[in-house]
Amino acid sequence: MSTSISNPMSNISSAESSNSKRQKFTNQKGVSVDDMISNLPDAVLLHILSILTTKDAVATGVLSNSWEYLWINVLNLHLQDLDGKKHSFKNFVYRVLLQLTAPSIRKFHLQFKSDKDINSCDVESWFLIAVARNVQEVNPVCQSKPPIHLPRCVFTCRTLVSLALCGRVVIKFPSSSFCFPSLKNLDLHYVSTLDDDTVRELISNC
Repeated sequence: MSTSISNPMSNISSAESSNSKRQKFTNQKGVSVDDMISNLPDAVLLHILSILTTKDAVATGVLSNSWEYLWINVLNLHLQDLDGKKHSFKNFVYRVLLQLTAPSIRKFHLQFKSDKDINSCDVESWFLIAVARNVQEVNPVCQSKPPIHLPRCVFTCRTLVSLALCGRVVIKFPSSSFCFPSLKNLDLHYVSTLDDDTVRELISNC
């Protein structure tokens, strides 16, 4: 297992193919022009969407009918609350996780500023869904008070191979000694809630 600690502070589910994927646009002279992006294979389109933030990936649904639900097949989720609208962000995360149809989640990146609108029950629910989808990489980022607790389901996730923690994330090991059975990579960045004992226990359980 590779571990890096900073100073404190495939399976691609293809969308349905359709002849309607070929979109036509008309230039100023009235000549029809192929939409080259929409003509790409679904596997390529899904790879592109997986690189985007999830918010941007969902926004591509307005491009055309063939794009409307393509994002629900992405394997990487980048859920970031960058504008501070907590209530709308919470609803957005639930919407994405409940509409997702991909059989698995490769990467689950969750970044937000914890406050009263996003509580521990919300965070645990989101991670439970990710674990149920056989998540492979988990990256929670908590930027402000109060800290969030890493849900217990993450400790026993059999498909988790990479864990990256950043910010105010509290790690409290469950009573069971069965922790991180498949973890290979552990990254800790500016995790101010860690003490030496927790770090040692983290490494020993990998």
